[in-house]
Amino acid sequence: MKKTLLCLLFTLILSTPASAVVYAGGSYGLGVFSAEPLEKYRVSTRGYGYGGFLGVGKDFVGLEGFYQSLPATGKIKHDGGSHDITTNATALGAALRFGFHFFYLRLGVASFQVNQSLSISDDTSREAANQIYEIEESARKSGVLYGAGLHRKLGDHVRCFIDYTRYQVTGVGEYDTISAGLSFNIPERFLGFTKF
Repeated sequence: MKKTLLCLLFTLILSTPASAVVYAGGSYGLGVFSAEPLEKYRVSTRGYGYGGFLGVGKDFVGLEGFYQSLPATGKIKHDGGSHDITTNATALGAALRFGFHFFYLRLGVASFQVNQSLSISDDTSREAANQIYEIEESARKSGVLYGAGLHRKLGDHVRCFIDYTRYQVTGVGEYDTISAGLSFNIPERFLGFTKF
């Protein structure tokens, strides 16, 4: 799936009409992971992640390929002790961006690599906790994302933004992220096929 998404994105970029803009950017922010087994026991996990994207847009529609890291850590109580629960996921996918004057909407699909762990040294106790909290020690999952953000131009080729996105990982849970970042239009001299 990753190769297909990347091939599709680069094919679209290479066939970009002259009036389209190619852009790249990155973001950093806070993410909160939630899943039914964790909510049942009132476990909250959060962490700071980063992401990057490469897109092509014309008028108000853009197509982006993106990478997003989604780390989250929290505490659980098990067998009379307090332990760390860690959920690290990385997302690779594609999204449509619908841009308006001050805000935008995003909708897309992603492939997630999910790694969860518990800091319980006793094997038997850890296996029991893995079943209770439905831990995915290493799994490849698919999912969707949707979100919205506020953006503002800082010049002809730079844009800053604040973004909310929900990443839904099928069969695992959801990441809600709030992040800030910058986007840069890639100058024509580096591409040879786009025009601002």
